[in-house]
Amino acid sequence: MRAVILIIAGRAGLGILFALVFSMVGVGAGVFVYVASGAVSKTTLEAMLFIGAGLGAGLGASLAWLQLEGNARSILILTTLVALLMGVGGAWAGYEYGANREIECCATSEVGIFSYAAFGATFAANAAVLFLGIAREIITRTR
Repeated sequence: MRAVILIIAGRAGLGILFALVFSMVGVGAGVFVYVASGAVSKTTLEAMLFIGAGLGAGLGASLAWLQLEGNARSILILTTLVALLMGVGGAWAGYEYGANREIECCATSEVGIFSYAAFGATFAANAAVLFLGIAREIITRTR
């Protein structure tokens, strides 16, 4: 039982690291695509930001929980898809949280809005994959 808890904790920690790094890379890729495409709309920038951060965080979280042995391809695809979708949703939620924070007069936020999007994507993608990983462990243990 302790080994299972340590494995889950290790995968969760690794997932957070991977997702945070990949989501920041995704933010950079999203901004690069925005600039390279010549778009000028703020909505387009936000969409590229959410998609880049979410896909990066979802990919990073899925990578940490990847188990190639004993899992059907459909379960791997479903887990990755859920992580990607939750990552994009988390990026949007993190961006909205960062954009709507009340900041006192004459004070600036130490964390940028893009970072909030990356943190939100990381949290949401890892929460989803952690839940699916624990459920998978419980199902395998009861069989």
